[in-house]
Amino acid sequence: MNDKQFRVLLNRCERLLERYYDADGIDVDAANAIAGALRKLIGVAEKQQETIERYERALKQIATWSPSLGGSFVNSVKAFQQTAIEALEGEK
Repeated sequence: MNDKQFRVLLNRCERLLERYYDADGIDVDAANAIAGALRKLIGVAEKQQETIERYERALKQIATWSPSLGGSFVNSVKAFQQTAIEALEGEK
């Protein structure tokens, strides 16, 4: 879900909440729609948490990387880049 879709979902939740609280009685349809939208939001949050954890693991792996002694700067940078790529791809 991209940012625009996420904002649309949040706006929908806000409208549903307004509809629910503006109703004279309990609006079952609005309550069910709110529950469905909240489930979607929770799914997005869980996916974002998984991505954050993947990046944290990759950063820890990259942080422990050290250049080879006696190697050229260019080779060291390439080795670092390769380590970063492998760390991120390995966590998918």
